[in-house]
Order: sequence, then C-alpha cells, then structure tokens
Amino acid sequence: MKVKYFLVFFINLWAVACTEIKNTPMLVDITDDAQFRVSGNEPFWTFKIANGQAVYSTPENIGGETLPVKVMKYDDRIEITGILNQETFTLKLMDTPCQNDMSGDMHDMKAFYNIDGHQYPGCADKN
Repeated sequence: MKVKYFLVFFINLWAVACTEIKNTPMLVDITDDAQFRVSGNEPFWTFKIANGQAVYSTPENIGGETLPVKVMKYDDRIEITGILNQETFTLKLMDTPCQNDMSGDMHDMKAFYNIDGHQYPGCADKN
C-alpha cells in the first residue's frame, strides 16, 4: 500500500515539475537580436525596440524617450521589460495576428502593455 501512495506522489511530483519547466523562459536571451514596433490606441503609445533599447513615444512626446529593455522568449510569448518614469513596464507579444481597432490595419502579433496596474491592448510587428 505504501508503494502505491509513493508512486502516486512521485507521478504527481513529476507532472508538476514538467509543467514548471514548460512555463520557464527559453535559455536564449534575445535582447540584442529583437526588433519590434509595438503600439496601441486610446491612450496612444508606441515602443520601437532594437539593440536592447526601446524608444517610447506618445502624441505628447513625439520625439520619444530611450529606455534600456530586456527581451525574453517564452514558449508562448515574448516579454519585453524595462522602467518608464520609475515604474516597471512589460510588453507581452503573442504570435497571433492583430487588427488595429481604429485603422483596421493588420499586424504580425497581438500585444499588451502593462504598467502601474493597468493593461493596454495593442499590436506589434517584427522589424
């Protein structure tokens, strides 16, 4: 009987370990190779990502602000993180076609911009 419980415990532990491994980032940091244009509407925002940096711009700041970023590739998404106005932000890019909700233009990926407890949807293109 003890062997049966041990086997059930071991199988469950193995299943949890496999699930955890699947959700970890790939070992390749793609910061230097990543080039994306990520944008959203209402409020209007744009990030241009290249060479480990992002240029963040808005209609109020068309010239933009250059920020260092880290780009990580996961199994199901790409995450770009950095700090803007002393707040950590994350851009999550999913490999799903995206249509701009104002212009109707099609883009390579669906995107979400997360900062200060808010999430803003958008679209992204690989450059």
